[in-house]
Amino acid sequence: MRVRNLILAGILAVGSVVAFGQAEKPVEYNLGSCGGRSFTVQHAEISKDKLHFTHFMSGPNTVVKDPDDPSFDYEAQPKDKDGTIKFKATTNYDKSVLQINGVILDGRLVGLMTVDGDLGHVYYGQLGSVDDMVKVAKEDFLTCAAIHQIPQEEIPSLLADFLKNKSKDTAQ
Repeated sequence: MRVRNLILAGILAVGSVVAFGQAEKPVEYNLGSCGGRSFTVQHAEISKDKLHFTHFMSGPNTVVKDPDDPSFDYEAQPKDKDGTIKFKATTNYDKSVLQINGVILDGRLVGLMTVDGDLGHVYYGQLGSVDDMVKVAKEDFLTCAAIHQIPQEEIPSLLADFLKNKSKDTAQ
């Protein structure tokens, strides 16, 4: 009996070391990025404490790896009773402070990025791989066009609607 207990204890110890050593797989999103006079789709990966923009669209059907690979420090609040996760991501880039304040719900993400406190970009999108970026570009472009048609103070309301209205791709 003692030998069996020692073997079980050894298996548990090795298993916990192996599990501890495994890296958590990042969660991937394809995000429309709507700025003052610009639009693109960016691919973001979120891990426990980092948000990386790994790829972007440089043309209607062209996805390229982001040479800068911007990395943000990522902090998320615990999921609330409705399943909403609020987050903040911050980095210093080119002598500016970039901060994204956002919300994740049911596989959709929205966020506002400020540059030194001023609105820079509006992000919105859903779970997806790099291979799916071209597929979401048209819908994301139309959302950006809608953002440019409304006053800035109405953007949070539009994003809340986007967040709550699942598209046919995420309603599975």
